[in-house]
Amino acid sequence: MDELLFEQGHQHEQVLLEWLEAEGKDVYRQVPVEDNSPPQEADYANTRAAMQQGRQYIHQAALNNAEMRGWADLLERIEKPSALGNWSYIPIECKLSSHSKPIYLVQACAYCEMLEPILGERPEHFKLYLGGRRFEQGEQGYPTARFWSWYEQLRQRYRDFRATFDSSLEPDDAPGDHGLWAPFIEQRLWDDIDLPALELTTSRVHDHGALAAIELCYNGMNGPNFFSRVPPMGPGHLPVAAFSYDPVQARAMTLADIADLRRWHRRAVRRSIDAGFDLVYVYAGHALGGIHHFLSRRYNQRTDAYGGSMENRVRLLREMLEDAVEEADGKAAIGCRISLTELGVADGLERDEIAEVVGMLGELPDLWDFVMGSWADDSVTSRFGPEGHEEQYVRGLKQLTSKPVVGVGRFTSPETMLRMVREGILDFIGAARPSIADPFLPSKIEQGRMDEIRECIGCNICVSGDFTMSPIRCTQNPSMGEEWRRGWHPERMRARHADERVLVVGAGPAGLEAAMSAGRRGYEVVLVEATRELGGRVALESRLTGLAAWNRVVDYRLGQLDRLDNVQVFRESRMTADEVLAYGFHHVAVSTGARWRADGAGRWHTKGIPLSADLPVFTPDDVMRGRLPSGRVVLFDDDHYYLGGVIAEFLVQHGCEVTLVTPSPTV
Repeated sequence: MDELLFEQGHQHEQVLLEWLEAEGKDVYRQVPVEDNSPPQEADYANTRAAMQQGRQYIHQAALNNAEMRGWADLLERIEKPSALGNWSYIPIECKLSSHSKPIYLVQACAYCEMLEPILGERPEHFKLYLGGRRFEQGEQGYPTARFWSWYEQLRQRYRDFRATFDSSLEPDDAPGDHGLWAPFIEQRLWDDIDLPALELTTSRVHDHGALAAIELCYNGMNGPNFFSRVPPMGPGHLPVAAFSYDPVQARAMTLADIADLRRWHRRAVRRSIDAGFDLVYVYAGHALGGIHHFLSRRYNQRTDAYGGSMENRVRLLREMLEDAVEEADGKAAIGCRISLTELGVADGLERDEIAEVVGMLGELPDLWDFVMGSWADDSVTSRFGPEGHEEQYVRGLKQLTSKPVVGVGRFTSPETMLRMVREGILDFIGAARPSIADPFLPSKIEQGRMDEIRECIGCNICVSGDFTMSPIRCTQNPSMGEEWRRGWHPERMRARHADERVLVVGAGPAGLEAAMSAGRRGYEVVLVEATRELGGRVALESRLTGLAAWNRVVDYRLGQLDRLDNVQVFRESRMTADEVLAYGFHHVAVSTGARWRADGAGRWHTKGIPLSADLPVFTPDDVMRGRLPSGRVVLFDDDHYYLGGVIAEFLVQHGCEVTLVTPSPTV
């Protein structure tokens, strides 16, 4: 396999070299002095000679410094003064992968470091030539400065490792470090080996003049511990309180276990500060952490000093806050995130009990952060809850403490945020989902650019990643989760590479995004739509019950398109393929969407359902366009997502008697 990959990689490089030579480029193909060996002194000399001659491209360039050596796949001459003369060089790494990976960036940065003594300065860019015969990040490549701080920290870690490495010792057989609490995705802070990754995070946060915060969580009986198989611990002997019915039993914590937890947590506070965090949270929210379980009568049925009265049930929280404050010793602020109430749960936490807790511990942490007692109640979708839906529960708690109070509730409107502060309900606005949709939300508010805010639509596609173990996504912000992998930025886009025209066919959400993005890059864009209305499925779907906020996807993009003089929009302009080709556009994006099938084909019936020709059949497209059934309706849902339930509710509101049928065991 290694030989096959090596041969394919070699062929991948050869394709690039042959293309460059066919374009009339000067390519110096360096032949190593010794095959399959590290570079020799003669190899370094040959590379330097080619660079001094100003060759356009140097293949298999031999580079080194006091600590490293290697073969750079390709060096490209650029017209920029350096120690060589009026030209300089940047490295190009050739990889078979279709996407960039951290190791590729590390390699490229290493070659930039090795080029610096020769050029007199570090190359400002480098390139990756990936599978599919394309340059990642286009002709400009990656800016070296974006990764240099991260690279230098990796280099120092490597130096530290070499300084302490003892080849006579057997390596530790450590368990994996990304899943002791599987199936949840959680960063870990268990011992010092976890610090370097977190230090990279805080360093980049501080680079932007921001504070870095960390939320420490011992999941307790919320975590089935599939990876480690260690029995979870909680206030009592109960099945795990997870999101699924996992056959795992939690055991009651002994006093020794509680002492261990306090010690583990205290060490985590210390390591958080060592990693550079400015704010450390003690977490007692969402029924996801062990402290919440001790607070709630639903889980805590103990009869010792940690159970019974509220004063006893709050004991663990008090002790862990005191430990955290003492350990921080002013080096970092300590926040407490705590549940407001457990809605609709027998013996669950009640809002009056939390008021009692704040009355007892109000001055202990540096900040209070209030959330609901379950993730479902806290991260409510726009379909089921309005903006600021937690106001009725958090109102009045600020008056019980002199410390700042944070609250959440999918705040999307700056006016609502301002009212919460002016009325003395909150001091700070927690806006995770809105900041995912628009990471520049605070600066846009500060600068008065309200009409440029991409408002969160409350669909919770971002939250779904917590349960699918996948990178975060956002319906409003397509760059979310792709900043690292693709180098995308939510506000800044590369300028066009040529004076070219772009045709976008179809003005649904994808077409609007494509036209807006190409327009921002400076291309002349023509957007054509077959119907009168822009927005496609989103515009139609937002008319269904509870989905009105989803039309923000359309509103934002139409507002931005209105600002772009280089984008023309033509409605009721159906085009054929021949017409598209006849206009001579340089680029064409086809975003004409899709239609729902009317034969019932799906996951279960892959070939459709035999139906009588006399039976009236309706699809979601029909319903969204106003063609509705009447009377008794059978709704067959083989989509198993949100739309079946939404349409059922919509039809009921329009007088239908609906029976929902689905192959799924849950609805």
